[in-house]
Amino acid sequence: MCQYTKKLEALLPLTRKVIGVKFARTQEEYDFYTARSAKGPISYCSAVKCAACGHAIKFEAKHSSCPGSSRALGLKAVTDEFLSGQTGMNLGLYESMECASCVAAKMPCLPFGMWGIIVKPLEEFESAPDVVLVITNSRCTMRFIQGYTYFYGANDHFFMTGNQAMCVEATVIPYQNDRMNISMLCSGTRHKAQWNDDEIVIGLPFSRFEKTVEGIRKTANAVEPDARKKVIIEELQKLGDPASDIFMGGAYYLHLQQKTAAERAGATCESFK
Repeated sequence: MCQYTKKLEALLPLTRKVIGVKFARTQEEYDFYTARSAKGPISYCSAVKCAACGHAIKFEAKHSSCPGSSRALGLKAVTDEFLSGQTGMNLGLYESMECASCVAAKMPCLPFGMWGIIVKPLEEFESAPDVVLVITNSRCTMRFIQGYTYFYGANDHFFMTGNQAMCVEATVIPYQNDRMNISMLCSGTRHKAQWNDDEIVIGLPFSRFEKTVEGIRKTANAVEPDARKKVIIEELQKLGDPASDIFMGGAYYLHLQQKTAAERAGATCESFK
């Protein structure tokens, strides 16, 4: 895990730690993971923010303070009020009960009975977590999608509502669908965790993390500008990787630009008649 985390940090200019999330179904599983254990109320978003800053956090169901994430992560039971759409209507998020209940029906939740959640930098995990979270900007998100697509093809399972972003869109959706998902974050997590306005969260199952990082590496020649390639080569070499497969001038859009310029240079007035 640490090897691929370091490689990802060499490939992309990330400003926050790559995060791992583990669902603990029993107290024994919860106790196995080393992390600072919450002693009072804490939201899932706050735990993620702490992990993004380099801290290892875990909390039990009894300490989960956010109703939405508690429901989504299996820490509390799903209520009839939520399924009916009344919860969403009470928050002023929907035009009608019909719309609210339709969205609620599509919001996946883990089975109730989860003991707790472990959230910490991926490189610190003792064993494989369930989900990986990457909080970054739109350009790095583009690179993540390109790396994922290199091996797995087009992802037609993206799910976004702009609500329950960190818990549902970035965590439960990737876990249940075994696919990457992107979230623009939501007002709740932006308020609680104070994310930057330009930040986006990428969630993917850990089982697809390593190949996605490899995909980011494999597509670097085709999509990265030379200035970025120089930085990538330097960072990879610090890890003992010679990066001999990365070369300057290989971006596909430069070749297309050169081809277009050559075609224009060979054109004559007759070409436009």
